[in-house]
Amino acid sequence: MKRSTLNRVIFSLFLLFASILAFTKIVEPDTWLHLSMGRLIHDLKGLPQHEMFTYPNQDLPFAYSSWLFGLMSYLIYMASDGGLVLFKTACIVLVAFLLLGDALRPYRNYPVAVLVVGAALLFSQDRFVVRPEIVGLACLSFSIFSLNAYLYEGRKYLYALPFVHLVWANSHSSIILMFIPFGAFLAAAVLQPVLAARNAPTGAPISRDRAATVAALFALSFCAALISPYHIGQFSFGGGLLATDWYKNNIYELRPPEGAFRALLAALDGIVLLSFALDRKRFSVFHFLLVLPFMMMPFIAVRFAYLFALVAAPVVSRNLSSAVSHVGWDGFFHKAAVRAGAIVLIIASTVLSLLHIEPFGLSYGQFGPGFIEEYEPGKALAYMDRNGIDGRVMNSFYFGQYIIWKSYPRRTVFIDGRGYLSPDLLYKSQQFLWSNPVLDDLEQQYGFRSILIAYPEKMDGGAAMSDYDEGFFHPGWALVYWDDISMLFVKRSEEFNTLIARDEYRVIRPDLIVSYFVRNHVTKKNRDSAIRELQRNMAETHSRKAYRLLSVVSQYEPTR
Repeated sequence: MKRSTLNRVIFSLFLLFASILAFTKIVEPDTWLHLSMGRLIHDLKGLPQHEMFTYPNQDLPFAYSSWLFGLMSYLIYMASDGGLVLFKTACIVLVAFLLLGDALRPYRNYPVAVLVVGAALLFSQDRFVVRPEIVGLACLSFSIFSLNAYLYEGRKYLYALPFVHLVWANSHSSIILMFIPFGAFLAAAVLQPVLAARNAPTGAPISRDRAATVAALFALSFCAALISPYHIGQFSFGGGLLATDWYKNNIYELRPPEGAFRALLAALDGIVLLSFALDRKRFSVFHFLLVLPFMMMPFIAVRFAYLFALVAAPVVSRNLSSAVSHVGWDGFFHKAAVRAGAIVLIIASTVLSLLHIEPFGLSYGQFGPGFIEEYEPGKALAYMDRNGIDGRVMNSFYFGQYIIWKSYPRRTVFIDGRGYLSPDLLYKSQQFLWSNPVLDDLEQQYGFRSILIAYPEKMDGGAAMSDYDEGFFHPGWALVYWDDISMLFVKRSEEFNTLIARDEYRVIRPDLIVSYFVRNHVTKKNRDSAIRELQRNMAETHSRKAYRLLSVVSQYEPTR
């Protein structure tokens, strides 16, 4: 087989591999928020003036920095049920195309490029979700790709950058990252003559004319990015999240890395630096300045780790390809047998990803279009629909966007995935779970009549845990529904008296440690009632939690 044919096969199979990684059912809860926002914007034919979904903020301005992404997502969803997964896949395949194309420039070393970029895709695959960041990632990848194409080949893809940055600015607040590729290119243009005067390597030379062209496009791109409902504020939106302690404490991706993951990131930084050391005689100032900020960003927040991997992969591939080319090994990588090995590697990785064998695939991933809703409170909302439990809902953080998507305007929520609350209310959105006075104050202020919450994260085991009661309880609220995902409470009031008399769980506390619950809440007097409540729940919800709890309660012999 001719070398050019082998190359095309490798490139095509690599894109197929990327599409397999991305073509998975949607499980990310934030997708519901973006769909809800898109539906709202579509129905109103524009952005609302005030907040609509979270009732504590209904007098505040509407805040949603990804309005274009939300609208696109909703229109795609309305056109086809499986359209969103295809949209996600198209974005990731585009990113893979740009990364591999960039990694091949200028040495065309396919085995090295496939190995390095493929590893970066595997590392980042848990971020292949229907969130605005996939559009931002595609825009960032194109920005770097077009600058490299201009640097090495004089191609003028970068003339599209003002439009690309216009789309980026209205899709995701990561638009702030546009400064890095432009800044690295222009800084390299300034530093290259200084370093060259000292006989230091500088990489591919950047002429004054090319630097001037990039500077002009930088200015045009920045102006285009300001064409947004939030103007300059779009550039600082993401930083506001990182500056708020509540977000960093409660959202994993906003926390700094710890333990083994931090060590892994340090090792990846070392690999990047080693690749520059191996190619030190052709050291590229532009690419070093480009990758350096992304090397540091993951140590601020975990969410930046995938950006680092995907930006660094073409740089590492280029450095390694340059190094092997200049020590005489380049011919080895161009042999048909080695390229055939790259094809076998891609095919094997694709098969393993379809089988969800980590790290080639995510254990929780499901190949195909559609949604995975088993982690959402869908059954609880159906119960609320049947029983007319409408209006304002007090809810867990990750439930807000699903409640909005399924039942707005019938219901509004206290908090959704944006966390669009004052710092005081952000903390109270959790404090009410263990502080009855906080719950009373919130209920008096906002008038909600139902509480829909998730179970606390905990392990059932160990002496310390078995003596700890961390469940939610308030005498003024009745538990009327629960399943494996959520618990629903209603206010003890005339409005719900009939419902409470029929459906209240008076004994069962499903959010408690099982050993603690049976020892402290099951007595000789109420044991039979507990069994009946569990049997009713099993019949209504088929809850696995109810099955497990029933097996324990049925065998338990109370001493009091």
